[in-house]
Amino acid sequence: MVRGQHNADALLVHTVMTAMEAAKLGVLSGRDRPLRLRIA
Repeated sequence: MVRGQHNADALLVHTVMTAMEAAKLGVLSGRDRPLRLRIA
Protein backbone atom coordinates (compact mmCIF):
# COMPACT_ATOMS: atom_id res chain seq x y z
CA MET A 1 0.00 0.00 0.00
CA VAL A 2 2.81 2.39 0.90
CA ARG A 3 4.61 1.69 -2.36
CA GLY A 4 1.40 2.21 -4.33
CA GLN A 5 0.79 5.53 -2.61
CA HIS A 6 4.38 6.57 -3.32
CA ASN A 7 3.94 5.69 -6.99
CA ALA A 8 0.73 7.72 -7.14
CA ASP A 9 2.45 10.72 -5.56
CA ALA A 10 5.43 10.39 -7.92
CA LEU A 11 3.10 10.20 -10.91
CA LEU A 12 1.21 13.28 -9.73
CA VAL A 13 4.44 15.24 -9.27
CA HIS A 14 5.70 14.10 -12.67
CA THR A 15 2.42 15.11 -14.32
CA VAL A 16 2.41 18.54 -12.68
CA MET A 17 6.06 19.19 -13.56
CA THR A 18 5.48 18.07 -17.14
CA ALA A 19 2.42 20.32 -17.42
CA MET A 20 4.38 23.27 -16.02
CA GLU A 21 7.23 22.68 -18.46
CA ALA A 22 4.76 22.41 -21.36
CA ALA A 23 3.05 25.62 -20.25
CA LYS A 24 6.41 27.39 -19.97
CA LEU A 25 7.42 26.26 -23.45
CA GLY A 26 3.99 27.19 -24.78
CA VAL A 27 4.24 30.70 -23.38
CA LEU A 28 7.74 31.13 -24.78
CA SER A 29 6.77 29.85 -28.24
CA GLY A 30 3.32 31.45 -28.26
CA ARG A 31 1.70 28.21 -29.47
CA ASP A 32 0.27 27.03 -26.15
CA ARG A 33 -3.44 27.61 -26.81
CA PRO A 34 -3.88 25.95 -30.22
CA LEU A 35 -1.97 22.88 -29.00
CA ARG A 36 -4.07 22.68 -25.84
CA LEU A 37 -7.33 22.95 -27.76
CA ARG A 38 -6.18 20.15 -30.07
CA ILE A 39 -5.29 17.87 -27.15
CA ALA A 40 -8.48 18.66 -25.21
